[in-house]
Amino acid sequence: MASKRITQIGTVFILLILMLTACGNTWQKHYELGVKYLADGNYEEAVIEITAAIELDDKKLDAYISLAEAYRLQNMLREAANIARQGYEITKEPELQELWQKYEKACIRQSYKEFFFENFAYTDKVVLADLTHDGKEEMLVIEVSGETDYPIYEMKVFRYADKKGVEKLCDLYGGTNDHAGGLFNAYIKVKADGYANLGRKRNGMWQGRGTLAFDEYYLDEKGKIVPVDSVELNSIDEGNHYPDGEVTEKAYSDYSKKESDFVKKFKCIIYNDGTGISDKIPKVESRPEKVFED
Repeated sequence: MASKRITQIGTVFILLILMLTACGNTWQKHYELGVKYLADGNYEEAVIEITAAIELDDKKLDAYISLAEAYRLQNMLREAANIARQGYEITKEPELQELWQKYEKACIRQSYKEFFFENFAYTDKVVLADLTHDGKEEMLVIEVSGETDYPIYEMKVFRYADKKGVEKLCDLYGGTNDHAGGLFNAYIKVKADGYANLGRKRNGMWQGRGTLAFDEYYLDEKGKIVPVDSVELNSIDEGNHYPDGEVTEKAYSDYSKKESDFVKKFKCIIYNDGTGISDKIPKVESRPEKVFED
């Protein structure tokens, strides 16, 4: 009797081994066929086969990588990001986390690209950077309108929301290219941690009276300006002006040196000194065809 029971247990054990082996072979069959389809450029069939493999065994790193690639090659970046995230949540493989973040960033950039070219012109300026210090890129747009000799600039910031897509975060400021209308300029500094701060020169001085300043700031999650640092010259401050109220040459010279040292930390997005855009200031790439270049 005992011998018969042992035989039955042995039979069940062997059947389990055979079933697991068959399952493994089936996974291998689906995966290898999917990889072959992927190499041949048959991406839709690759998705079907590799998905079937994952359904049989959802712990295989290579399957998630290959499936995400099949989606990417069809320009289905959202699906690629989702499958990489799914794989990371199940396997906890760091490689899948990196892949998820890579495709997520690419997906957001694609959304920004489509939104920009639907709503703005090639003559407008655009920069992608983490302006709110939340680990995600925002899109800064400088829209140019008006006459060629006297253009009008408007500076806007957009962000990507998972359920809403691209939406406006805030309007920053605008201006023209003449001193009376206000000196229009925009600077950016990307720090080692990937966060970006913006900079702006303020020209509120006329005939030696008023204020000059350079402000550094970033944006909070609601698009409000968060001051970081600044240099400033105000002609009314003690020691900065002659008896008639005009700023002294020394005060102006001291401020100019401080501002020059401060600005060296930044790159310029756009700068207009009232007579034309200066070519002497280091610039960040802001031409849309280059920023969104594949």
